[in-house]
Amino acid sequence: MKTDASAQSADVSENRWSYDSFVNYDFFPSEQVPILIYFKETQTPQEKWGVGPGALANAPEALSRGAVPGQVHFFPAVGNVKQLKAGFESHNCAAIRAPEVKHVKKVTGSGGSGGFLGPGGFMNTKRD
Repeated sequence: MKTDASAQSADVSENRWSYDSFVNYDFFPSEQVPILIYFKETQTPQEKWGVGPGALANAPEALSRGAVPGQVHFFPAVGNVKQLKAGFESHNCAAIRAPEVKHVKKVTGSGGSGGFLGPGGFMNTKRD
């Protein structure tokens, strides 16, 4: 029987990836105001790549637009983003960028306040 500490240790060891397996990364909604950090790696067994957000990230349409196949990961941006970016870049991990938004769509909240859907579908209060 595993104790809580040994179970936690086993979970941590399963979630280690070689930098060589990282194929791309990004900060959402932006590098200036990061909430989530995204990266994709190829070390996880391929049969798991289509789980969760990987289903869209590895779909034929995404791959035809230049996406690189792999396992998708997100984690909260609670560290030094400049240091994380430098680490990704020093290990030759490519940055991805959301496509440029040419049109914005005005949306209205339940309280009548309006905003605009910008890059990545995130709300902002000014026109891009």
